[in-house]
Order: sequence, then C-alpha cells, then structure tokens
Amino acid sequence: MRKDAQENRQEILRVARFLIAQQGSDVSLRTIASTAGVGIATLYRNFPTREDLLLGIVQETAEEAEAAIAECLETWDADPEQAWRNYAHAVARQKIATFAMRMVETPGIEEIVEQIKATRAHVLGQAEAVLDRAKAAGFVGPDMTVLQFQIGLAIVTRPLPDTPFFDLPEGREWLIDVYLRGVRAE
Repeated sequence: MRKDAQENRQEILRVARFLIAQQGSDVSLRTIASTAGVGIATLYRNFPTREDLLLGIVQETAEEAEAAIAECLETWDADPEQAWRNYAHAVARQKIATFAMRMVETPGIEEIVEQIKATRAHVLGQAEAVLDRAKAAGFVGPDMTVLQFQIGLAIVTRPLPDTPFFDLPEGREWLIDVYLRGVRAE
C-alpha cells in the first residue's frame, strides 16, 4: 500500500473511532470521510461497509494493545514499576470503554460480534503475561483478572460530562495512578 493511502486509512480509523465515541455509532460515513480529509470513495475503498470500518477500528485497537504489552514486557526487567505504569497509561489512552459503549449500539453489529470477541480474547490472552508479572511484583492482588483490571481502568478514565478537569492529561494520569495504587496487593 502506498504511503499516502496508508496515511489516509489510519486517519479514517482515527477519526471514525473519535466520532463514534463522541456522536454514536450512527455518525454518517460522509462525516467521517470529510473530517478525515478524504472523499467518501476513499473511505469505501478502504472499508466497503460500516461493519468493515468497525472491524478495522477493533483491529487497530488490538494492535495498539499488543504494542503496549510488548513494550511493557521488554522494559519490565529494567524498571518493573515504571513498565507497569506505562502499560496502564497506554491502555487508558485507548479509551476503549467510550468507543465500545457506542459501538454496541450499531445496527447489524451481531454479524461481527464473534470476530470482535475473538480479537478481544486474543489480546486479553497476551495481556496475561503482563498481569502475571504485576501479580508477582505485588502491583495487583493475586485474584485479579486481565478483564477486571481493564474494565476498572476503563471506568476510572471514562470521560465525565461537563467536567473539564478530566479532559486534562494530568487529571487522567492522576486517576490512573490512584487506580494503580488501589489495586495493589495488600
């Protein structure tokens, strides 16, 4: 794929994720294309259906999560606490909860649910290695699951309406750090 075509695809995915999280799953594909700075034909060339676009977002999100897992595992031995903290912040930056809540409202989503579940299961399986290290280091209790950790993190960092404090990166970072302290093993 040409570099400009790849950049267009990435921008469509970025914009679609943002707009769906903001406006809901029924945001028009024309709005997504326009906001991404591409024509509707470019969007359809990359994502022939809304479901293809949603699967593209899910796949991109999975790739981001896998990169965060790899980074955490690669840096763990040098500084486990910083690697754990960086991992939590990377997961939180994905804002999965906001997007996922809107995505489930999409008509016809049931056609791709199994693919989404398989992708999620794959990523959660990879994240087990991070959580196992966090348990051994006492960063989380021994009974915590990957899904519990990520749901808790997603809830803590989900934007609140009309609360400018939580739109600031410092506010989000503070909440994540508080959450990490709260899940430590006793």
